[in-house]
Amino acid sequence: MTKTLTNGITVSKLNIKVTGILRRDRKWKDDVQKVLDDFVLGYETALSQNAQPVDRLLKGLRKTDETLIKEWFKRVTNGMLIKNNKGNYTVKTDLEGSAKKPLTHNEKFETLSWYALAEKSETTINDSFATDEKAIKAFESFFNKVVKSNFDKQKIRNIKDKIDELFTTLD
Repeated sequence: MTKTLTNGITVSKLNIKVTGILRRDRKWKDDVQKVLDDFVLGYETALSQNAQPVDRLLKGLRKTDETLIKEWFKRVTNGMLIKNNKGNYTVKTDLEGSAKKPLTHNEKFETLSWYALAEKSETTINDSFATDEKAIKAFESFFNKVVKSNFDKQKIRNIKDKIDELFTTLD
């Protein structure tokens, strides 16, 4: 495929196109947020605990957006979005071995959007570890998230082995 310059292209015309793209992107993010809000609010009632809509949404998104939405869900509800043995997303509210509870949301639900997490992660990615203390703190934070993920011993062993493998490449 040969790419060619659009006839009559100007800075003004490109800026108009960019503005349209950015508006559509913002509308898309807001539309996804509305679907997520409706899902959380209707999960126990109107949706009869059916996670199919959010399953379809997550499977159709880029991996990064999928990850951000799962993190958002965990932060604003008492549950997590996890894949079952059939590869479909379900809502898990029986965390830490407790009995299954109805899905509820917390005060962050009103103010935190899933795409706000992307803006926060961009800041984190741009941060480098200026000191070994910062690197250790970040690693401890990661470790605590792994522990809270309720992985079985084999999965934790796999993670440990991978970390060991990564560190051996430094030698």
